[in-house]
Amino acid sequence: MKSTDAVLVLLLLIPALLNFYAPYYNMVNPTLGGLPFFWWFQIALLVIVVPFYLAFTYIQKHNETTESQGGTTS
Repeated sequence: MKSTDAVLVLLLLIPALLNFYAPYYNMVNPTLGGLPFFWWFQIALLVIVVPFYLAFTYIQKHNETTESQGGTTS
């Protein structure tokens, strides 16, 4: 496995694990603007996770471009 592949896996795995570990954030208090913690944590997680997916997309496209030009990535 190339080092960029490991980075790509981590970029997708970290946010997924945060989202799937619901017992950590499945609670009502503290509330924010009338929303229970569960809901506003989900919204905040969405904002936090977007850069991970954007980085994944950028690296993936960069790898595809490099490979199509005949170069190798390390």
